[in-house]
Amino acid sequence: MTLSLDKTEVVLGEPVTATLKLYTKVSIAGFEDVKFPSFDGFWTQITESPNTVEFHRESLNGEVYDASVLRRYSIVPQKAGDLVIDPAQMVCLVQVKNRNSSTGSIFDSFFQSDYSTVRKRISTAAVTLKVRPLPQGAPESFCGGVGKFNIAVMLSKDSLRVHDAASLILKVKGEGNLNMLEAPKIKFPSDFEIYDVKTSDDGNIRSFEYPFIPRHHGDYSIGPVEFSYYDIESNSYKTISTQALDVQVEKSLVSDSQTVSTPFVGVVGKDVKNLGSDIRYICVTKPNLKKSGDLFVNSLLFPLLIAFLILSAIVLYVLITAFRKRRSDVLS
Repeated sequence: MTLSLDKTEVVLGEPVTATLKLYTKVSIAGFEDVKFPSFDGFWTQITESPNTVEFHRESLNGEVYDASVLRRYSIVPQKAGDLVIDPAQMVCLVQVKNRNSSTGSIFDSFFQSDYSTVRKRISTAAVTLKVRPLPQGAPESFCGGVGKFNIAVMLSKDSLRVHDAASLILKVKGEGNLNMLEAPKIKFPSDFEIYDVKTSDDGNIRSFEYPFIPRHHGDYSIGPVEFSYYDIESNSYKTISTQALDVQVEKSLVSDSQTVSTPFVGVVGKDVKNLGSDIRYICVTKPNLKKSGDLFVNSLLFPLLIAFLILSAIVLYVLITAFRKRRSDVLS
């Protein structure tokens, strides 16, 4: 079993393809105790994982074997230095032809098997990948991309009105560590209310959605959008940009006081609420309040009632005591 890399030296963030293969000259009935590489220090994605092991003829070190791909990975180093990939291991159930132990009986061919199963543990060698750090002087618009990319921007709506929810959608296409890209920073007009960026992936395209709501009418401009990445071929940073998007926001069909909260569903399917207006002012006019009257505990009647209850309790105690004493005075 071998683990091979298509590159032995890369820069930080550069994708590498790792292939795990099995080579054999004997029949294999199955596998046990399979331990795949852990790829510590890498971002990892399985790109090929066959459901069945299919062999084909292949030469290795001058010898011909039956070879099969067990798994193929796309790995991206997350730190610089010499990164070691731990060995993969498994136990193969090998079919081995038995030695001739025939007794000469004609029944041997019926009750004896020519093959037996032997368990054989195999493993790959540890693989080391040398990872160089990215050079200094990365542009401010660098988003972690290593490879070669193109970008395009668009608006989710052609026409906008005040308080309408919309999105700017940035699509990054190319070859490299697409899944590791961060959302570029985009400058929006100050009159726009901006929400959290949503991210989605579709093959070799990574999309960033920037939801926003314009709060005032007028002519605005968004961008231009800049995107910088590290080009592996030229070993340098490159910056690409788009044209600025001109946005004309018309007045709302309803007044601010009549605007209600409406949901906006973005490309990724998450809601953004339209708030209706920016500020809800407090009441600044004189309130129409009415005096509710004094509390009962602050009136003269309250202490008089308490004194009456205490006096009544004392009189009742005296009467009960006298009554009990009178009943206990009995002649024998």
